[in-house]
Amino acid sequence: MLFLDTVEAVDDCFQGHWPFLSEEKAAHWRPVWTTYELEGCAGDPTILTRRSLLCSSLAATDDFTREHMSFDPDKVRGHCPACGPDRWADVMGHASRHEEYDLVWLHTDHRILQCRACETIYHQTDSVFSEDEICHTDPVSGEDYVEYKHKIEHWPSPIKRERPDWLHDLSEIDPSLHDLMQAVYVALDSDLDVLAAIGLRTAFDRATEVLGIDPAKRFGEKLSDLQDEGFVGLTEKNFLSVLTDAGGAAAHRAWRPSTSQLDTMMSIAEGFIQRTLITRAEADRLKIAVPPKPRRRQATTQKPVPK
Repeated sequence: MLFLDTVEAVDDCFQGHWPFLSEEKAAHWRPVWTTYELEGCAGDPTILTRRSLLCSSLAATDDFTREHMSFDPDKVRGHCPACGPDRWADVMGHASRHEEYDLVWLHTDHRILQCRACETIYHQTDSVFSEDEICHTDPVSGEDYVEYKHKIEHWPSPIKRERPDWLHDLSEIDPSLHDLMQAVYVALDSDLDVLAAIGLRTAFDRATEVLGIDPAKRFGEKLSDLQDEGFVGLTEKNFLSVLTDAGGAAAHRAWRPSTSQLDTMMSIAEGFIQRTLITRAEADRLKIAVPPKPRRRQATTQKPVPK
């Protein structure tokens, strides 16, 4: 590894290696680079390590600058909360932050985006961590190079599960149950799988209370009462038993459901709530709206005509 032994040579080398750095970043890193180059002549292994990491950090910053110069900085693709993933958005605001933590670094781009289709405004972060790298070898030149992984996140979080059409109607039946289900969907969107599983069991508990089941009873007793009163059959009772046991495992046994397992739990809970509360209320309204059957006319008997 070649080290330079004069300040003038180091300064020229710095300009040649990192021509894309902003004046602010160049002013910050030039003295650090100079120190590492001059002290590296003594062969200090700590200086060798720090110099290598600094090169990686500056290369990452250089790559970000090149990317922003090569592409339109006023538009990017993002996950719109309303339209979905991979949608063009205008960059309404942008800020970058480059942080050093001893021998590692973190670079984050913050963007305020506005969807070009629906004009929804949301936030995007694009982060690169110095340790999240993939080493490649150029098949032509044989030289090694590093590719950094980008971690892209959005807020509000992208919707993981579509809200059912009847969710708003649930607020008219029972606002508490509506709020519980809303909290479950927010937990899903935020990848809080354990909290979502616990919330589903709580939502089921509230739904049984709305149906008139004694809230002081245990879950097994509540399931039996639901079946006895005709709200569920044997098959659905078994499904709901799995749901409550899964929620209990998340709450008390440190169990974290997978995405597919949580999707099954959601389907069970949504189906139960929709059928016993939403459809039941709709059926009651439909019953009132249906006109009654006409009364059957009474048969008239003709008296015999006397001869």
